[in-house]
Amino acid sequence: MKKQMIFPLFLSFAALLASCSDRLPFERVASLSARQCAVMEQSLTEDTMPRNFQNGKLVLSDTRWWCSGFFPGVCWYTYKLGGDEAMREMALRQTAKLLDVSRLTGDHDLGFQVLPSAGEAYAETGDSLYLKTIRDAAAHLAARFSPVTGVICSWDNPAFTYPVIIDNMMNLELLTRASRMFDVPEWKEIAVAHARTTLRNHFREDGSCYHLVDYNPEDGGILRKQTVQGYADESAWARGQAWALYGFTMIYRETGEEDFLNQAEKVAAFLLPRLEGRPVPP
Repeated sequence: MKKQMIFPLFLSFAALLASCSDRLPFERVASLSARQCAVMEQSLTEDTMPRNFQNGKLVLSDTRWWCSGFFPGVCWYTYKLGGDEAMREMALRQTAKLLDVSRLTGDHDLGFQVLPSAGEAYAETGDSLYLKTIRDAAAHLAARFSPVTGVICSWDNPAFTYPVIIDNMMNLELLTRASRMFDVPEWKEIAVAHARTTLRNHFREDGSCYHLVDYNPEDGGILRKQTVQGYADESAWARGQAWALYGFTMIYRETGEEDFLNQAEKVAAFLLPRLEGRPVPP
């Protein structure tokens, strides 16, 4: 699977900022971030993004990879931290690589790719250049929804029938934001429907979640529940819990529905004690 053996750059970077922020002046954190981004950009080409490190060497990805929006996002947030115009220009350059990524229709990852890049670029600049990318991505994501299953299909993968992974909760924000921007209420309705179905089917009583639920597209029934990247089908997967916590908090913010807030709190009650004060799960 494409997400196996991955520890995205932005997670380790976020952990660095979290560990530094209580000891270093805010300006020094922003400066450190900008220097690291500048070093990273020197290793990239016009059609590559950082992926991970293996055996001490940087591994790059193409712009179609699901994490391709993360480095532009890091650049935009670094610009917000420090207001450095050179950092803004870097963010614009990295975002420009992804303006046609919305043409990809084979999975649900458009939110991960588009919101940190074109989404942040539009929020910061107001430039209409980014609107087509955002709108097309939302339309493609919404097209993966089935009213029979009540969820957005995550992957076009012959190993499954209609797979839905907890990660998809993160990408619902593309639909809710685009729904407001372009006045397409159906997109928000799809996001809410997906969240409701996921709440019913993805969780155990203790607030932990399954990674993947495979549905029957004919009647919406559940064929199996399993993991693809976690330790075991019945284990809790650290990144998946984080997806769920953010996703249900976000959808509560968008709807005000108490069921979503209650689910986010339940996920947090399971996850936070296991962090033992660390910014990243063991």
